[in-house]
Amino acid sequence: MTLDSTTGVSILGPESKIAARLNNKIYQYKNLQGLIPMADFFICDGIDDLIHTTDTLWPKWKDGIFVSLEYSAAGANSIIARSPRDIVARFSEQKATYLISRYIAHKYDPTVLAVVANEDDIYIAGVADQRIENGTRFTGSTFPTKLGNEIVAGLKKQTRTVGKWLAKEGYRGICGCDFLVDYNGEVVFLEVNARKQGTTMEFCCTLEQSLPSDSPMLPELEYYAVIHGKFPENTIEMKENIKNINWGTYNYKIDKTVFTQGYIPQNSHERQAFKKVADHNLNKDFVILEHIGSDFVVAEGSFLGRIVALGHDHSNIQQGLNQGRKIIELTIAK
Repeated sequence: MTLDSTTGVSILGPESKIAARLNNKIYQYKNLQGLIPMADFFICDGIDDLIHTTDTLWPKWKDGIFVSLEYSAAGANSIIARSPRDIVARFSEQKATYLISRYIAHKYDPTVLAVVANEDDIYIAGVADQRIENGTRFTGSTFPTKLGNEIVAGLKKQTRTVGKWLAKEGYRGICGCDFLVDYNGEVVFLEVNARKQGTTMEFCCTLEQSLPSDSPMLPELEYYAVIHGKFPENTIEMKENIKNINWGTYNYKIDKTVFTQGYIPQNSHERQAFKKVADHNLNKDFVILEHIGSDFVVAEGSFLGRIVALGHDHSNIQQGLNQGRKIIELTIAK
């Protein structure tokens, strides 16, 4: 991002050069090693080094090898490799630097949304469970997490450790910290996204319905973090889901080029939907956001729309997501 280098323009958020450095996965792993639990990893310079290094690891890392370029988001530029053929089929850049780490079999992919004000003030907005398809492809999240209190406490503790490091690096603002939880309940760091997460709006709406009306909400917390380097005195973290708000998101990403023949009007009532469910005026609801529109050729890998489903249990959420997907599918020409 270079907008903040334009004369007379300032951004309410982290400084772009700092964010660019901190979103580099290799930089993260080098600097966070020893601070929090991480998978075994190596850094490879070029495709030849990547092939040579992974050839020595296949007998040890039998569950697979995670391979990523320095920058990757929502599963782009990364794979879970099961054989040398997987790597050769996906990567070829001679001059690229690769991060490889031991793939750990697991069931949960939690993400923690936080705000960094300084080294001692890291606000935890909440914990959600990510939906990861095909090993690395992020398609959405659900809240609240299904993980128990002890693991959630560990996730928050590790996120504060990462937040402290971000603050030392000069970062101020919202970030998202991604982890996995293995089958023994051990928490392992995956990456930190030094930017707003895709579900930041949903956390904003959750806090708005769950915190006292006179306490600062997420946008105000970010403002204070960036501008003042501290939080207001009346800052309160959400301790429990008092209104039993459940939500889920789904990013409808297409796997082949399509043509759209229908249009879904842009929905701007997400906050109102949260309020109605929180107040029990509705048991469940869903909204479809950011549909690309009608009469467009949409390239493979693009997002066609986004679904947010609300309710008071996860079955409500799944029903809303399923209905939303069916409506989006109707906009695709056969």
